[in-house]
Amino acid sequence: MFSKLDTRYLARYRDIALLLMRHGGRELLSATGLDAVLKPEDEACQQKDAEALSADLEELGPTFVKVGQLLAGRADILPKPYLDALSRLHNNVEPFKFDQIKQIVEAELGRPIEEAYATFSEEPLAAASIGQVHTATLHDGAEVVVKVQRPGAKETIDLDIRAMEQIAKLLDEHTEIGQRYRFRSILRQFERALHNELDYTNEADNLELLRRNLSGFDTLVVPLAYDELTTHKVLTMQRIKGRTLAHTQTTPLTETKAHALADDFLKAYLQQIIQDGVFHADPHPGNLMLTDDGRLALIDLGMVGRVSVGMQEGILRLLVALSEGRTTDAAEACEELGDRTESFDASEYRSNVREAITQDYGQNIGKMQLGRMVLRLTQLASEAGLRVAPEVMLLGKTLSHLDESGKLLAPDFNTHEAMRAHVSSLLKKKLVGSVSFGQAMVTALQTKQFMSALPTRISKALDIIADNAFRVKVDMLDEDRLIEVIEKIANRVTIGLVVAAMILAGAFLMGRDAPHTLWGYPTIGLVLTVVGLSVGVLVLARVFWNDFIKGS
Repeated sequence: MFSKLDTRYLARYRDIALLLMRHGGRELLSATGLDAVLKPEDEACQQKDAEALSADLEELGPTFVKVGQLLAGRADILPKPYLDALSRLHNNVEPFKFDQIKQIVEAELGRPIEEAYATFSEEPLAAASIGQVHTATLHDGAEVVVKVQRPGAKETIDLDIRAMEQIAKLLDEHTEIGQRYRFRSILRQFERALHNELDYTNEADNLELLRRNLSGFDTLVVPLAYDELTTHKVLTMQRIKGRTLAHTQTTPLTETKAHALADDFLKAYLQQIIQDGVFHADPHPGNLMLTDDGRLALIDLGMVGRVSVGMQEGILRLLVALSEGRTTDAAEACEELGDRTESFDASEYRSNVREAITQDYGQNIGKMQLGRMVLRLTQLASEAGLRVAPEVMLLGKTLSHLDESGKLLAPDFNTHEAMRAHVSSLLKKKLVGSVSFGQAMVTALQTKQFMSALPTRISKALDIIADNAFRVKVDMLDEDRLIEVIEKIANRVTIGLVVAAMILAGAFLMGRDAPHTLWGYPTIGLVLTVVGLSVGVLVLARVFWNDFIKGS
């Protein structure tokens, strides 16, 4: 099996083999054929805990750090201790030299760095595996931060992706776990997200989009991106002064302000997910900054999640069910957001969901962790044979970070009550917003087409009746009852035609000059129109009463 692997990636295969040996078990390692690249001493490596996995991924570089961050949202694959450990991957590395920074910035912007910026700090504000951040000022005095992509980051990531692609293919084709989780599909999703993150123009677009969508929240801040100083490898954005939640031991806000900020924070995220369809997908404490003026800033928008309109409704239904503890609705909503496999056991799944929600809802009603519950539902779905959509996985991870950041911001904040209030409000907006002008015009057009075709259809129906060609197939013939029904139909059709004729005649005469007028309108035309409309309303009321109210 090893012969199927590309020998160009031999060193990286060995790194992955060691990783699988330590954390994936010998059986998974043998299934890939990677045991062939291990030395005898390597085979003595033992499986380590979740923190060791996090450390190993960090050591392997940017691609594997991002793999760990992706796996942090896959509750269907990993248990909670691993999710917690992977979500804390720091992605901090040694900074690269300022000479390289200057060279990249000038090459990307097409001008000297002194011409683009009034000042540019040589010391980095932060350094990560993909990019490095420096402070700077513009010639108009505006303070900014500049993110510069690390040299060779894209090439390293592309090399790692190709190596992992072949391993994922082997797992999918030769192992039960691969056929169950479809690792190539996960890898393709990961590759798209990573390439989007490598292109800083995407992050600039995300900043602008979220600034616009969250403009109604005075307590939230999204940095302004400077498009003229942004390229694929350089991002210039507004500098926001404050401290990240990860470095804030105690919130320097009063309890009232902290609760108000946490409430706005939760409401804004629900709006992003359910209403806007685009949300900041990585709101962990390191990506949230408490500003000096007491607001909350969303930074590092390289990763965003997108939710289609149809999926928004399913997610809304899921969140409503979870906020109210309705287990059956939550299970059904999750099923609608996934694909059922042949082995899917709906009964088992609903039973497990009922137990999980009942336990969490009953014991932690005031401090319900929504993200943990969504991830738990996806894990139960996977165990029962239901493939949940990747968007739901990302949603669970996002909400988990939201829970963590919310606790740092306002530890005593009642997430449950806020969730119920905001989800109900968004549900009302969703219902009202669904009645758009375009939909109203389509309905009006369909009504017009129906009314235009109605006289022809009634005429054909009367011809059929007159020619004794009307046939009704019944199992038990009751002639008296049948004749009575036909007479009622004929009477209603006749009255409808008379009413329509009166209204049309009245409308025609209303536009003509006449010697006798009433309130400025021709008397005959006005009388015909009023009488026709009155009779029509009475007939409709009687039909509604007999056929719908009385008949039910």
